[in-house]
Amino acid sequence: MTRLAPRRGPWSLWRLLVLCYVALLVFSNAVRLIDPPERFLSPGQLSISVPIPYSEAGSEAKARIAYRDLGPSDATPVLLIHGTPVASRAVVPLATRLAEHYRVIVPDMPGFGASEMHIPDYSYATHAVYMRELLDELGIASVHAVGYSQGGGVILSLADQAPERVRSLTMASAIGVLELELLGDYHANRAVYAAQYALIVAAKWLLPHFGALDDMVLSTPYAKNLLDSDQRLLRPVLETYAGEMLITHGRSDGFVPTEAAFEHHRLVARSELRLFDGGHLIPIFEPAMIAAAIIPFIDRVEAGGNLLDAATLAERQRLAAEPFDWSAVTAFSGIRLAVMLLLLAVATYVSEDLACIAAGLLVARGMLEFVPAVAACLAGIFTGDVLLYLGGRLFGTAAVKRAPIRWLVSPDRLEQSRAWFERRGAVVLLVS
Repeated sequence: MTRLAPRRGPWSLWRLLVLCYVALLVFSNAVRLIDPPERFLSPGQLSISVPIPYSEAGSEAKARIAYRDLGPSDATPVLLIHGTPVASRAVVPLATRLAEHYRVIVPDMPGFGASEMHIPDYSYATHAVYMRELLDELGIASVHAVGYSQGGGVILSLADQAPERVRSLTMASAIGVLELELLGDYHANRAVYAAQYALIVAAKWLLPHFGALDDMVLSTPYAKNLLDSDQRLLRPVLETYAGEMLITHGRSDGFVPTEAAFEHHRLVARSELRLFDGGHLIPIFEPAMIAAAIIPFIDRVEAGGNLLDAATLAERQRLAAEPFDWSAVTAFSGIRLAVMLLLLAVATYVSEDLACIAAGLLVARGMLEFVPAVAACLAGIFTGDVLLYLGGRLFGTAAVKRAPIRWLVSPDRLEQSRAWFERRGAVVLLVS
């Protein structure tokens, strides 16, 4: 009599799918490690190797810095720093217009573009050290530093580390004070950045993509740049910076709020604020407009600066000495409001307590209304709990029958727990 082959059950199908996924994942990561993507210089780029800061004593480790050197070599030098996650190619149109008047150095920060990707530290402060080494290699003593977006952290760090090398600062839609960045709190922001970094790393190593995600815009260096940097250090730099500063900002900037530009202008006595219609990407999409503001500013500084009379300078210094006024910060609105509420909801998946504390801080500072903040936290907690329940409902019974869980939970104990929960579960949930 012919024996029929046993019919494969659902668990056998799942096991087959899991084995296929693991095989794909192993093959994908092997391909990525054996044949990593090469970083080629773009047309017009040069490269130079500089020592890696803070490396071990006696280490000769070097990092490649890709850069463009535009304009006349004997003209006034300008250092233009890009933001993240983009590389220097995003600010080349602005650099090209500035190069009609100055010598413009446009580097790819380590971790971006064609520069060294793997370095020990990606913070603003360390990037500023790389820039000092780049200027040393090029024989440039001092520069007018222009920082776009996150590049503001680099040029402020450069001014703090080596003030004699900075003739002026231009903050183009740039970050600065921590209080107006994301959730406005170092530890709350760091939790968001850590969650973002974990997601990006997980996607790169736990999804079989064969290198397709290695060059994605939201890269590991981008996430590490935010995670490694301590934005609390930038306010003291702004408070003590005594040089000339130009601040250009969009009135509808959805990433760095306009209030940040006002605060930077308040803190720096010798600063000039220029507001434009538009958002965060003005320096990228309207380079001629930003260059038209930067060029006369640099020329004025080179000619002797914007001389303030004693009374005006004293008044500006008095205003700079006053504490930060949270009442001047407007509430999130539009897209920024939607993004902030979504961030709070997702943050509850990492830490419900920290997300709720962050929401409370935002409400106390007037940046969020109470009801939307509570609703975002409630939605995140509720959906997270529902997902946990569904995971247990769909996979729990099969999981407790397999090692190592079956070593810890016997069928008898599981049945006793189920019976106990049926009798007292409602009361326990209500009390908790």
